[in-house]
Amino acid sequence: MDGRNPVAVLPGVWDGPAMAFFSSIAFHGDSEPQPEPARPAWMKPEDVLPSLVPVEQVLVRTEAVAIALSGLWCYPSGFAFGLQIVLREPDRRGRLMSNLHHMAEPGEPIPPEMLRLGLQFADGGKVTNLPGRAHPWHAEPVGPIMLAEGGGGGNRGYSLQHWVWPLPPPGPLTFVCEWPHFQIGQTETSIDAEVVIDAAARAVVLWPDR
Repeated sequence: MDGRNPVAVLPGVWDGPAMAFFSSIAFHGDSEPQPEPARPAWMKPEDVLPSLVPVEQVLVRTEAVAIALSGLWCYPSGFAFGLQIVLREPDRRGRLMSNLHHMAEPGEPIPPEMLRLGLQFADGGKVTNLPGRAHPWHAEPVGPIMLAEGGGGGNRGYSLQHWVWPLPPPGPLTFVCEWPHFQIGQTETSIDAEVVIDAAARAVVLWPDR
């Protein structure tokens, strides 16, 4: 030892010139950024501030469960709606909520725990959350579509949101639900579609020149 304080060199620590290490590494990425594929017109727009309609409407209420419409988010091309499910008694094992929006394959039996949900437009167009025929990603669907956007909650309450395309025509917009697990048969509740249409006209397109 020469009396000087030794310098500890930690494994993995570069002790050379600050820029020499990184500048010597070749970048193997694409030379030109690749354009993103065009977003299908039937998907929820990402550059729009929707107009919110504060709807609170009970669709069905029994001694065991309540299902309510809890808000509409309206866009120029479609709308999203919130659904609130509240149990009178907690589902402590979580079995019911885990099957609440079960994604069954076509032809697969649908468990009674799955909440059946649908919409009907005034012109007769209808859509449900039951499994059906898939359509090509960039092809415009025939008739309305309804896509689950996820949800969350606990062992007593659960929130769901769905996206619906396109905007409904004037007239009644009917929400339909059925839940065999709770002996809830087909139940229908309608709102005036003008509420959605008028709100959609107030949505703000952030970059209209794109």
